[in-house]
Amino acid sequence: MVLNDQQSLLNNVRKSKDSSVINLYNKWRINKIIIGQQLLLPKNDRLKDFDALTDETTQLEQELSQTSAAFKQERQMISVKNIADKLLSNEAAIEFIKFQYYNKKFTDSILYAALIVMPGDSIPKFVPLF
Repeated sequence: MVLNDQQSLLNNVRKSKDSSVINLYNKWRINKIIIGQQLLLPKNDRLKDFDALTDETTQLEQELSQTSAAFKQERQMISVKNIADKLLSNEAAIEFIKFQYYNKKFTDSILYAALIVMPGDSIPKFVPLF
């Protein structure tokens, strides 16, 4: 589903013919690829400006959301409400996540959690694990 959304987003951005939106999108995608590769490395082996790259990518995403209706629409397409509406009364959607603990700066601790969506939910329930 996410892959289809990304492909649809790419097609919509390209169809826009707006070179500034296309350039923003291309830079955002390249940054996302680099961030993904860097996250596979031990923290000490990552790029020295990894945090700056992450900040820049977040900024690019915000700019894309403001300038491209297609980008904004694709980002809002998969929502908790959409997922909850598709669930049967005896079903739940569970997404397991892990993230680096942040306490005024990133620490070396990794936290695990589950995001649980039940029918009728508008926001997921956050359940810390381990």
